[in-house]
Amino acid sequence: MSALSREAVPPLAPDVPPEFRKLIKLIEDAPSRLDPRRAMELLRDAGLASGLDEIFRYAADLGLNVEAVAAIVLADLFSGILAEKLSPAAQRDLGALQHYAKAATETIRELSGHGMALLRVTEAAVGRDLLLLRQGPSGDVLRTLEHFARFRDLGDHVQTFARTAVRNRASI
Repeated sequence: MSALSREAVPPLAPDVPPEFRKLIKLIEDAPSRLDPRRAMELLRDAGLASGLDEIFRYAADLGLNVEAVAAIVLADLFSGILAEKLSPAAQRDLGALQHYAKAATETIRELSGHGMALLRVTEAAVGRDLLLLRQGPSGDVLRTLEHFARFRDLGDHVQTFARTAVRNRASI
């Protein structure tokens, strides 16, 4: 990294947690690590992944790509003041990661919304009459709809983690 690009980055406050310092250093050493396919590796190397185990287990249980969810989490961590601590080169790579994370988040919301809407239809009397829910193949359909409806919970978990992390790093 050039001295010029480092000068443009405000220094970190002394009380920034070591995991965030390490994360920033790892990114500055190799901004290309902000690739969505390497998000989990980056979180692990910084020492942040263990705090996200619940989110990653939930995503895996839903059949989602955990690496994609890690990219969403990583992008959320850098939404705000932490992004300002990156060099311009790293911010460019962060922009690509955030673009990917936004598209992935919108897809999860859309799948969840469709699942919830279809569940509402099946709750109506005609929907229950039409699909003999809980029996045979229709039971499989209902379980699939319930599965997609649970995607919304994952988004809530990620947002809760990001908000907590923001509060914990407020002095960055």
